[in-house]
Amino acid sequence: MLYSERNGFRKNKEKTDKIERIAYKLLLDCCEKYKRNLTYQFPKEEYHSFTDKSYTTFDENNFINTLKYSIPDLYINEAGKVDLPPEENYNQLALIDYIEFFAQNIMDIRVTWNNFKYRNFEYIDCLSTKNIRNNFRDEINNIFNLVGLTFELTANGNIERINECCSFVDEIQKDIEKVNEDGLEELLKEAVKLYKDPNPVSQKYAVEKLWDAFERLKTYYDANKRQSANKLVDSMATNNEYFLQIFSNEFKVLTKIGNECRIRHHEMDKIEISEEYYDYLFQRCISLIGLAIKYLDK
Repeated sequence: MLYSERNGFRKNKEKTDKIERIAYKLLLDCCEKYKRNLTYQFPKEEYHSFTDKSYTTFDENNFINTLKYSIPDLYINEAGKVDLPPEENYNQLALIDYIEFFAQNIMDIRVTWNNFKYRNFEYIDCLSTKNIRNNFRDEINNIFNLVGLTFELTANGNIERINECCSFVDEIQKDIEKVNEDGLEELLKEAVKLYKDPNPVSQKYAVEKLWDAFERLKTYYDANKRQSANKLVDSMATNNEYFLQIFSNEFKVLTKIGNECRIRHHEMDKIEISEEYYDYLFQRCISLIGLAIKYLDK
């Protein structure tokens, strides 16, 4: 840590899921360093006439042409290079795709000069190992952390959204795996997947899926939703009247939110939800569900 950080003179970075232009450029530059690690996918055979030797290099043209189809919204400048978009309103999901393309495809290489004295050209030997992916992931995540982005590049090469709640959600995922009802388990897994999606729009759909799971949870024991929910609340409270009231009220409040707000129902009289509220709603509902599923069938 630098002096101002160690001594509390620097303001904490505000976390965001918006990739600003400076951050965009840092991430592009990081990817640029690893392009030759894609040579096995984009090889180009060259010939050096003076030494009468053939060698393999990275085929930039083939790489760019492939990107035009695989990531069509990625900005490519007039010189045929991936670059920072000139306009302010750019598609940051294209950059996320670009990073994931590297994370999931780069391989180890060995680069050597043909002659260490004259250095006419470099050989690129493509190896069958993937150790370089760890380096790339660490560099990308360091940039995410440096600029305050709420993203993480995972070991499987996917970018996920993270926040203070995500470690709690990860713990709940372990309990979701134990749920003995396929429909409920499926809805909960889909809700968590959407919640971690880096696309800001996904938070809305994560809340919708979670409320679907909440409604299904309430019929876990019986088609009569009230009786089934009451049985679950009784199990959660473990004969403690104080918590029986708390859990009962929470079930009622979340049901009221689901009925009155535009989450699962979209009639004109439903209350619209501001984007800033989705995290709160997801965390509140997943907290109750996470506790409830621990008491299923007990």
